[in-house]
Order: sequence, then structure tokens, then C-alpha cells
Amino acid sequence: MNSYTFIQPDLIKSNMFGDEQMIQTFIGMYLTHCRSDFDNLSAAVHRRDVPEIGSKAHHMKPTMSYIGARELHVQFQEVESAARNGTDVSIILSLFEHLERNFEVMMRELDHFYSTLS
Repeated sequence: MNSYTFIQPDLIKSNMFGDEQMIQTFIGMYLTHCRSDFDNLSAAVHRRDVPEIGSKAHHMKPTMSYIGARELHVQFQEVESAARNGTDVSIILSLFEHLERNFEVMMRELDHFYSTLS
């Protein structure tokens, strides 16, 4: 994987001042916590707990900026806004399905990037 759709390795490296150990630690924690946080969001979606969907999406949104995943940041914002504005749950589910597919790609990218670190 030479190029990434969502993550920006150069931004990650810059945010971590080029410190390889810090980058490895950050990405390792990110892989664990992002998965857990997304599972919590997914559970809220499957329960159709609209207030919790808004809260969980809001919680995850800023973390996308740290890895340069701007498009995912926007998608989390869309889910959050839809939930907070009382949008019909069927629309929220559709937004989430799109987000979920892209989130999985981002996680694979992040995992690949992690595996390239020394």
C-alpha cells in the first residue's frame, strides 16, 4: 500500500515531531481505542439510541484530525449533526453505513502504516 485514501502519514509524523517511538505508541493506542470507540458508536446505532449516537460520533470526530482523516471527520460530523437535529433514524443509519465502510478502510490503512514503522 503505497498511498492512502484517508490517513496522512506525513501529518502523523509531523504531529509526533518525527519521533518513531512516539508514533508507534500513538498508532498502537489509536488502533485499540478507535476500534473500541467505534464499536460503542455501532452499538448505539444498532439500538437506535439517537442521543447516544450523537454523543459517540462527537467523541470520535476530533480524533480523525490527528491522523489527517479529514473526510472521516466530516462524516462523523454528519452523523453527529443528524442525531442532534432529530433526523429520521433511517437517514442516520444510511450515513452510518457509509461511515462504517470508510472507517474500516481507514483502520486497515492505519494498521498497514503501523506495520511499516521500525
